[in-house]
Amino acid sequence: MRRMFLQMRNILKLNIIADENIGGSVINALRTSGYSVVSIKEQFPGLSDQQIIDLAKETDSLIITEDNDFGKWTFHFRVKSKGIILLRIKYSDKDKIINNLLSVLQQYGSKLQNKFAVITAYKIRIRDF
Repeated sequence: MRRMFLQMRNILKLNIIADENIGGSVINALRTSGYSVVSIKEQFPGLSDQQIIDLAKETDSLIITEDNDFGKWTFHFRVKSKGIILLRIKYSDKDKIINNLLSVLQQYGSKLQNKFAVITAYKIRIRDF
């Protein structure tokens, strides 16, 4: 029971920004699972990567994206954010990647702060900034 409570607490504490390239099926799965999700496509279309990073800092949110440029912002330019999850999605693997994403969020929750995670259908890699 305590473990379930801690997992729920991790879910409720996470704010997520879904980059413009994140599809509706991913956003719906996150919202259905209890996460607070701001969709750039729905609410702030056209924001630059830097503006998304700034918004994530202001709202204490993780960024979920399919855009490899966030890796460049993080590791090359050393721009800090709360955390970034890069999804490498092939349409045929979409359901597996959504399951992996939900599993990572549930397992690590707020521990994803200051981390850069890459999720594919068959691999999950999490690195410190």
